[in-house]
Amino acid sequence: MLPQGFQVVTGILFLLLACARADEPPKATYCSVHNTTTNDFYDLSSLIKKSGSENYKIFSIETQPKKQNRTFQLNVCEPLATPPKGITVGSTVAVSLLGSDGNEISLGKNSSTPILREGSLVLTYSEGAACKSYPKRKRSTKIIFTCIDSLISKLPTFAGDFDDCEYVFEWKTPAACPTSETNLSAGTIIFRFFCIAVFFYLLIGILYKRFVRNAQGLEQIPNFDFWFSIYDFIKDMTLIIAVKVWDTLSSCRSRPSQYSSVPRGDMNSLTIDDDDDDDDL
Repeated sequence: MLPQGFQVVTGILFLLLACARADEPPKATYCSVHNTTTNDFYDLSSLIKKSGSENYKIFSIETQPKKQNRTFQLNVCEPLATPPKGITVGSTVAVSLLGSDGNEISLGKNSSTPILREGSLVLTYSEGAACKSYPKRKRSTKIIFTCIDSLISKLPTFAGDFDDCEYVFEWKTPAACPTSETNLSAGTIIFRFFCIAVFFYLLIGILYKRFVRNAQGLEQIPNFDFWFSIYDFIKDMTLIIAVKVWDTLSSCRSRPSQYSSVPRGDMNSLTIDDDDDDDDL
């Protein structure tokens, strides 16, 4: 058995390790970016249109005589929420252009990985339909998200295109503004406060018992006997539960079958003797 002090110290170290893990900087998740240099976190997931809802629609009013007004539909980090005419249901198309025949033209498939570039977030959709001027190339789209100090997000606007092959949209939205951390759940906040309380409890208690009570070794840990009793209780309950589970599994495996085999001799006795029947007749 391990020494009493070693068990308690190990438990305290595991608790502090769990607190350190909970306080790690946020990591990039779906439709978000984490800047490890500034520890800023960007999350665009609030702009995602869920399946079945209406797509974002952008109307482009052209000033050049050779170009007509155009209508675009797009989504953020996911395929179009409601596939329009000409787009197959279940496809990964995330942005489209209304063609002259009434069908939508794919301008790129969805991507959930924005890139931080010069203070803005850039989301790129590629592998769209073939370019009109360059059939060997495929259309692509870039959406540039810019932070705006407002509670209301503006709608995306069409910034332009290059030879009807590369399309650019601009979007000013508070969703593109950096935050120092992700949105924490109530459980995470409570756990962090608990970790801070435990840390100061140990720090102040150890300093008091060492310099005021002149305690040495493990006696410096405040209420050492109490914490060891809790550890001992948890250990005993864990062992009891483990034994109960093991006994239950063992009894299930060793339980005899409900169906017993019939001896071969008994089977013969169950057979009808045709000769005896004939004699009775």
